[in-house]
Amino acid sequence: MMTKRDHSQPTVGCLFAAIGGFARAFQEAGAIISWANEKDRFATDTFRLNFPHIRCVEFDYEKPLSLGGSTRYPDFTIDDQISGRIVFWEHLGMLEREDYRRSWEKKLKWYRSQRVLPVDEGAGPNGMLVTTSESSAAGFDSPAVQVVIRKYLKG
Repeated sequence: MMTKRDHSQPTVGCLFAAIGGFARAFQEAGAIISWANEKDRFATDTFRLNFPHIRCVEFDYEKPLSLGGSTRYPDFTIDDQISGRIVFWEHLGMLEREDYRRSWEKKLKWYRSQRVLPVDEGAGPNGMLVTTSESSAAGFDSPAVQVVIRKYLKG
């Protein structure tokens, strides 16, 4: 049963959540924790014990991806055991900078050439590419990240 969300409560995600100290502080301040991620497997296990109701996404940070004789470093590589997919997640935090945008366009072209396709293009046989972004005007959109997690990681 869906309940109506109280928009007076902030919704946050916990990047590099560790065992949940900041998540606990956010909750005590009245925030809703919509998702978390953590690189350390032991910290992830502890976080899950402390917050069993929060989706904790396991990932490898900047894990080398070697395809077609070259290597790239996706921001996050997620071996999603639930869906059986490999998800490469790029967070595009500086697209307002021309050099960053050009670098991203080059990297995106490489992904496509290696048959790692953006999710809106149907994904690809070598993995699914998911992107999120932020800007100096809009900031970081935690609810948008939550949508990505729920939609593509079955969270």
